[in-house]
Amino acid sequence: MTIKEFAHICGCNPQTLRYYDQIDLLKPVKVDGWSGYRFYDEEQAYVFVKIKNLLSNRKFFITLNSLVLHL
Repeated sequence: MTIKEFAHICGCNPQTLRYYDQIDLLKPVKVDGWSGYRFYDEEQAYVFVKIKNLLSNRKFFITLNSLVLHL
C-alpha cells in the first residue's frame, strides 16, 4: 500500500513515516526506483503501533535514537 494509505491506517502523517525511514526505524517494504514512492505492508502497522506505544509510554522514557540503536 502507498505511504498515504499506510499513514491513514496508522493514524500518522506521511512525514513521520519518511522520517522513520530516514533514521532506519521503519523501512518500507519497497521503494520504487523511478518515482521514489514508498510502499508498506499491512503487517508493518503492528510494528508502527509498537513503536508508537513505546514512545508514548513515559515510564519507559525511550527516545527515537535509543530505539533505533536497539532494533
